[in-house]
Amino acid sequence: MKELVYYPSLSSGGFASWLKKDKEVAPGISARFYSPEFPEPWRHEYFLITAGHHYKKPESRKDYGLGDNVKVMGDSGGFQLATGAIKWKPEFKETIFHWLENNCDIGVNLDIPPRVKYEGKFYECLDISYENFKYFADNQSGKCDFLNVIQGNNLAEYEYWYKKVADFDFNGWCIGGTQSGLVLLMQAIAVMLQNGEFDKERNRYIHILGISKVSDFFILAYFQKMINEYYGGRIQISTDSSSPGQYPVYGIYLHSPQLGKMVFNQLHFPKGDTLPYKETDPVPNPYGHPVAESFTFGDVAKYDALCMNKMTINNLIVYNETVRQVTELVKCHDELVSLMLPNEFYRAMTSMREMFAHPDKAYEIYEKSLPLYKKYSSTQEISNDSVLNHFFNVT
Repeated sequence: MKELVYYPSLSSGGFASWLKKDKEVAPGISARFYSPEFPEPWRHEYFLITAGHHYKKPESRKDYGLGDNVKVMGDSGGFQLATGAIKWKPEFKETIFHWLENNCDIGVNLDIPPRVKYEGKFYECLDISYENFKYFADNQSGKCDFLNVIQGNNLAEYEYWYKKVADFDFNGWCIGGTQSGLVLLMQAIAVMLQNGEFDKERNRYIHILGISKVSDFFILAYFQKMINEYYGGRIQISTDSSSPGQYPVYGIYLHSPQLGKMVFNQLHFPKGDTLPYKETDPVPNPYGHPVAESFTFGDVAKYDALCMNKMTINNLIVYNETVRQVTELVKCHDELVSLMLPNEFYRAMTSMREMFAHPDKAYEIYEKSLPLYKKYSSTQEISNDSVLNHFFNVT
């Protein structure tokens, strides 16, 4: 049976430079945490690389030393398009397609997310994305497993988008727009269940873009558990984030997870050379990994690239250990899990069991559980009215 997979997105910034140069973060240990030479059990053979940062570099996989042992997922650059960091041009889809095929094992189709620069332009985003998906579907060679993409800001939009693109023959799905919390993620899951998407044998992957809080790991590990129970473990659930490399920018060194409170224990290292610690004091290393064995507060006082990259590796190891611990807990009987988690969160999470048991009633179950989902979402969904009116030709 499958287990939740975390893809670190560390292909930009100073840490990415060390990966490309194969620089050491400890004596005899390269920053390439995915390399066969990186010590077990801390090696992590998964990596997400973003086309938005690398599409002009045709041999990106080779540049990072990503061997055949590494499962490489390629993000298409939709976020960079949404923010305006990259200007959309129709020919861009060909560039991204070929880059993904040449560098990645799994590739996310080139979608235009209906957010940020494209807020309020749902149909324009969908129309452009549809043409991109069609190009990918018509030209895929089998070198890369491509994922369809579902986007939306409410249930009606997710369903409308899904029905527009569902017939493309890809190897799974990427769910976008869920960073604000449970509401939108549960909408996307409900749409797929209600429409029988998980029954289709072609689906091997479901990737949820950019979520990696401890609470997210619980939801996604439970999602994987339901997939295993109801669909025989055929589909791999995964997520990604750049968080392990972002934390050091703010002086944050992860120590360990508090599963019951669904948070990370964090140590804050103030920048500067006046730390109230002895320079020879070791930095805490709860998992005993070799990158932090020689890490001292003298190194922290420097707060240079080596210090920050040691912190990044440590944070990644804490992330992977958190996923492992969450997965082991979620595998237990649901009642045991309920003893640890907040009651309302547990009920929100396990509403998936009712959805999977009754997929034809997924929308009904979603609506019933919506008050719980909203408690674990940071924003309110956008009104369904415009999409419903468009769907039924109401003016």
